[in-house]
Amino acid sequence: MPTDPTYLVGWGAHHPAGRLTNDELIERLETTPDWLDSHVGIEERRISEADDTIGTLGAAALDHALAGAGLEAGDLDVIIGASSFDDHDMPAAAARIADEVGSGAFTFDVRAACSGWPVGIEIARTFLDTGRADTVAVVASERTSLSVDPEDRGTVVFFGDAAGAGIVTRGPVPPGGAARIVDLAWHADNQEHAVVRIPHGGWFEMDGRHTRTWVEKAMAETAAQVLDRNGVASADLRALVCHQANLRLIERFAAQLGVPPERHWHNVEWAGNTSASGAPTSLAGGLDASAEQLDDGDHILVVTVGAGLNVVAMLLRWERP
Repeated sequence: MPTDPTYLVGWGAHHPAGRLTNDELIERLETTPDWLDSHVGIEERRISEADDTIGTLGAAALDHALAGAGLEAGDLDVIIGASSFDDHDMPAAAARIADEVGSGAFTFDVRAACSGWPVGIEIARTFLDTGRADTVAVVASERTSLSVDPEDRGTVVFFGDAAGAGIVTRGPVPPGGAARIVDLAWHADNQEHAVVRIPHGGWFEMDGRHTRTWVEKAMAETAAQVLDRNGVASADLRALVCHQANLRLIERFAAQLGVPPERHWHNVEWAGNTSASGAPTSLAGGLDASAEQLDDGDHILVVTVGAGLNVVAMLLRWERP
């Protein structure tokens, strides 16, 4: 584990202007308002428009993160990208994002599906701990509409497009405060790799019922692992951020942990499931709305799940200088 404290000092989210509402889905699919509300809990999804790319979406989120951290693109040593629904097979999404913001940083991507952003954060900590970098950005950018069948009720009702970014440094903690990256726990079950997938040239596929059962158990166990290891009770969390799979699933998980609704940060109801971007955009939105009210020492738990199947739980602690 890194020996020096590392901090999330800047964060940003970007959602495209396009919309896909439940009314539009009901017009073309065999579904009803009651089914969408009880099973999904999503009212609309943000959808990329013709001039949106993985690069432009990610750059918009990164620009917000840089501004919040008081940094410029030239201050970045490394940019790590994460994308499950990319508009290019290569080069790395991070390279395209870096070009959009005017950064000469070293760039590469991680492929961990919806858990890509916290995996990137852990890699960023390693770069800092080894002294190979001082400032690392992790950007998840997704255009799920590229690979989700618009006529498949089992998938299209969930997904939207977005980008989320975070900037990691050793400090110092800025005047407004920062989120210290305390610890991460993870688990993978590689025998389950086929239940969520995108065949090359094909549509997104998911065994929803099987995946849901695995996810609920894995999220609970991995969250407990990172909390117990750091002596934090779930009831004492200041905030919970989950992978934005669907509102009903993450509501059940929050209730299981004993986290009240006002401490559960989410955006899935108006943004949709934005894959790897879901957790960082929800975290950024929650921090923007609550940073002035956060107390020194408040803990935030981020739990993501991704194809593989994998789960990552990241514990943050808010600190003030």
